Amino acid sequence: MKSLTPRQRRFVTAYVACGNGAEACRMAGYSPKSAKEQATRLLTYVHIQAAIREAQRRQHDTAGITSEQLTAELAKIGLAEVAEPIKLSHKLKALELLVRHVSLTELERRLTELETELRRGRYGHRIA
Repeated sequence: MKSLTPRQRRFVTAYVACGNGAEACRMAGYSPKSAKEQATRLLTYVHIQAAIREAQRRQHDTAGITSEQLTAELAKIGLAEVAEPIKLSHKLKALELLVRHVSLTELERRLTELETELRRGRYGHRIA
């Protein structure tokens, strides 16, 4: 696999921290004027995608959070009724992160499992 330049490593670190490509580019030292375009380009590179996934995995391992726990928490927020005390913007961000985190097939499987657990009242919420 192709190695990252120092600026690309800074981009990966910033991207994992903030989740926003343009902001990560600015933090990594790329031109603020072209940050959005630069982020779009960088995120298409396979070696950068792999570095982001690895950094996210390390971050989860360090925090002691499993992929399943993260998915369950994001799904609870993303699938919550808007009437519940969760802001719509938080709900949308959780869904965005959830989609980035897992493949659609894996997402469907985990959401089905979560729905079953919610029906059983495992998380303190019940759904009909």
